[in-house]
Amino acid sequence: MTEKTRSKVQQAIADLNYRPSLAARSLPGRRSYVIGFIIPYEPDYLIRDPNILAQISGADAEANAHGYNLLLSTAGVRWGWIWLVLFVLMPLQFFIRHAYVRAISPSLVLMLLTMLSLFRRWNIVTALAVAAYVHLYLGGVLYAPVLVALFAIACMVAPREEREVPLRLVIWAAAGWIFGVLTHPYLGGMYEFLKLQVFGSGLTPDISVGREWRPYEGVWWFAQISGIVLTVWAIAVCVRFRFGPRIGARELTLLLAHFVFFALTLKARRFIEYWPVFCLLSAAYLTAPQIRPLAERCDRFIAPTLFGTAKWARPAGAVVLLLILGGIVYATPQWRHIRRSVSCDYDLGAVERAMIYLKQNSQPGDVVFTDDWDIFPVYFYYNSHNHYIVGLDPKFTHFRRPALWERFVRITRGQTPAYLGVQMRADSNGERTEKIHIKLDDIRDHFGAKFAIVDQDHKPFAAKLAGRPDLAELVYPSASYPESRDAPYLIFRIRDSE
Repeated sequence: MTEKTRSKVQQAIADLNYRPSLAARSLPGRRSYVIGFIIPYEPDYLIRDPNILAQISGADAEANAHGYNLLLSTAGVRWGWIWLVLFVLMPLQFFIRHAYVRAISPSLVLMLLTMLSLFRRWNIVTALAVAAYVHLYLGGVLYAPVLVALFAIACMVAPREEREVPLRLVIWAAAGWIFGVLTHPYLGGMYEFLKLQVFGSGLTPDISVGREWRPYEGVWWFAQISGIVLTVWAIAVCVRFRFGPRIGARELTLLLAHFVFFALTLKARRFIEYWPVFCLLSAAYLTAPQIRPLAERCDRFIAPTLFGTAKWARPAGAVVLLLILGGIVYATPQWRHIRRSVSCDYDLGAVERAMIYLKQNSQPGDVVFTDDWDIFPVYFYYNSHNHYIVGLDPKFTHFRRPALWERFVRITRGQTPAYLGVQMRADSNGERTEKIHIKLDDIRDHFGAKFAIVDQDHKPFAAKLAGRPDLAELVYPSASYPESRDAPYLIFRIRDSE
């Protein structure tokens, strides 16, 4: 090429702002001019280790000098089958909780998505994840800020080379939280709900609440159900502190989340739905620096293992297979127990027949006195023709109408008549004690019920109603109490006052 032609080409390149395309250049010669450079670490380790950065810089300069580019790739999760087996061996109660038809599982998914977006510094994704979390699960109003706060704290106390204040990420997360709260359909009652749900029913209950809000009974029993994940986590902590490197922001975030949810699980058993996941994730991140080089050494023997040329290949493969099969065998009884635990305890056929009777023999809107608060969804599913006196968690009903709630409790337990002192809220935000006289007649006089339905768990209550023919008349499944006392459900018609 002559100098005149070269100058014209250079001028055209400058005028057109031309840039060479590696993809186009690779087509004629079928060569990509790209060298793969695999780093067996997470991206954050590249920043924290100057030696690795120097090696990458030197390799890139040498490749560029010969017309090649580097394609960097970091190693993913090594020996993922180990963590899969450990996941299957997590506490039985974790899987039972997530088998319920509730928003627990989506809540955990959005919690992990929020954590992932924080780790990757995805500002917009973090905001969207937090907003979606608040909308899907009202507990996200509290959980999301906690996760963001833990990550921010971890970043600020991380090793010097990784230390930062993730202000922009926190602002995006706060914006998503504010948007989720302000657009929530139950914004008006959100504060009261969370206050009662978290403190009234959960952390500081002042009345009898459901079993899910109570702590596990017995340290040894809790150690048995969670021993595997706790042991793995303890080993991971010891290995990391013994062999290093120093804990980074990600590991510290998961470590703090583990401690938070572990403390909550000791206080209320329902938090078993979150804690084991963070325990296992924390262990995985803590052991990652030690597992990677170990996995690399083992990779050298993968081919011999597959082809059977190494003398220890077959025994090693047999050991791995036995570990996997052992985990499956160990977990199989757990899955059977889960299936039994989440199966419906109600005789749905009997419920449907009782509800059909009520619909056919009552007026629309007639109030039905139920013997428990959590039976409401089942009754309502089969019979929306009537109204029911209670369908909320006990603390919500007690907070608004404490005297009425105490009447309900004593009546359904068959503890009438009774005299009781009830703490009532005063107008000045104080409390006063009110003496109330609880009678079986309150079913009609205070609750305005036209019918009462009783199951087999409340036989003292049924006996009280059967002993008051002036107040209640047994109408289902028959008019004879001795003949019907063992039926799944009894329906009494409440007589009008004279």
